[in-house]
Amino acid sequence: LFIYGKDFFSDLKSMNFKGLVFDFYCNSQNSLLTDLFLPLTGLHQIENVSVALKAFMTAYPSWSKDSVREGLSRVKMPWRLEVISENPLIILDIAHNPHAARSLVNSLKILTDKVPVLVFGIMKDKDVAGFIKYFENFVKAIFFTVPSYERALRAEEFQKRINGCLSVDVHIFPESERAFTEALKL
Repeated sequence: LFIYGKDFFSDLKSMNFKGLVFDFYCNSQNSLLTDLFLPLTGLHQIENVSVALKAFMTAYPSWSKDSVREGLSRVKMPWRLEVISENPLIILDIAHNPHAARSLVNSLKILTDKVPVLVFGIMKDKDVAGFIKYFENFVKAIFFTVPSYERALRAEEFQKRINGCLSVDVHIFPESERAFTEALKL
């Protein structure tokens, strides 16, 4: 059993929308691999990549620094803080629970000084209140929409769950394209 933060860890050196640069430490305070680049961004990714590296190094003891660097450089995970437009800045993310929402907001606070507009839909079995509380004092407005999925939270139920308790402007557009179009106007 190896424990992140005790047996291995990484030190984040820089983070931007292109990815992370970090040093990886294993079983000592001496850096095992320095200036690694991961083309994913977000504060949560540093722990994720560290766990993946430790598992890889344990399973394949004949690994090389070059293979690790090359492998990391090829990582792709769509819809994880993915920039699909720079002007205007449009970011896709699949955060779907309170923990992910907190990480998303904390990462965005580092990555940009822009005040975002949130467009989101969520499944009815998710913690909507716990999810949305992280955005309330961070975004300019919230646009709720209904994904084309049978488990999706419907507009009427969303309205009941928030019941005017949010201090940010909330707009409800069941059609996702319209929610996105209206949000772009802000």
